[in-house]
Amino acid sequence: MVGGLYKKGDIRRDKGFTIFYIGINIGAFLSSLCWISCCKVRLALGFGLAGSVVMLLGQTVML
Repeated sequence: MVGGLYKKGDIRRDKGFTIFYIGINIGAFLSSLCWISCCKVRLALGFGLAGSVVMLLGQTVML
């Protein structure tokens, strides 16, 4: 997906892969926080975090 954005030899290609990799790791970390809140606090809280807060963050990034 990222490789199709840049041609081979473009100096921005490595930076694009780095940003993509960081985004995946941040998403994995945030999903673990939602899972912990589901298990330790309340099920509704975990789904609420995933459904509202994280979705609003995603919409903000897409703007």
